[in-house]
Amino acid sequence: MCVRNDVHVSLYQSLLGDDWFALDESVREFLNAPLSQWNATFRVSNGDWIISRIVARLLRLPKAGKGLPVLITRRTSRNGEEWIRKFPDVMLNSIQSEHDGHLREQMGIVACVFRLRVAGGCLMFQHTGTQFVFGKIRIRIPNIMAPVVQGYIEPVAALSEITPESAKQPQDSNSTFVQVSLWLPIVRVVLSYSGLVRGA
Repeated sequence: MCVRNDVHVSLYQSLLGDDWFALDESVREFLNAPLSQWNATFRVSNGDWIISRIVARLLRLPKAGKGLPVLITRRTSRNGEEWIRKFPDVMLNSIQSEHDGHLREQMGIVACVFRLRVAGGCLMFQHTGTQFVFGKIRIRIPNIMAPVVQGYIEPVAALSEITPESAKQPQDSNSTFVQVSLWLPIVRVVLSYSGLVRGA
């Protein structure tokens, strides 16, 4: 959380600057509250290759399924913003913060850096780099060896993709659609999840 002229500004608003106001109101609401909980219904995949599914189990990633209930909690901390995603079988926790004008998301000892882009009211995450983090020491992982994370958040009204499971869920003006995927070199996709997110 940043402060500008005694006004609290969220991490994403600070990073996006004037582009923040080009986001759909539902996306701003999802990203802006200092403490928020959201209910999501996700379709989760661990890829189509047996090796990718084995790797997903070794990494303790969420298991594949349809119509899975997920509780998302976001709160500010002294290090940035803490995101907690509670899947039926595991929790994915991360810390998001600012890094040289970009968004950095750290999960364990791995941190991914993203350039944020706004298009049509949607927020897109462009993965630009990956690091190993050991305390204050950061070691960049060469792109050829690094994971690739892609994602976007868009308002329901602008949906470019919707699953049959999500279509059955109640929707309102504050609902958003989230899509995230994780690729590993050689192994390909080990995690992909998408679906509607609504206020808890």
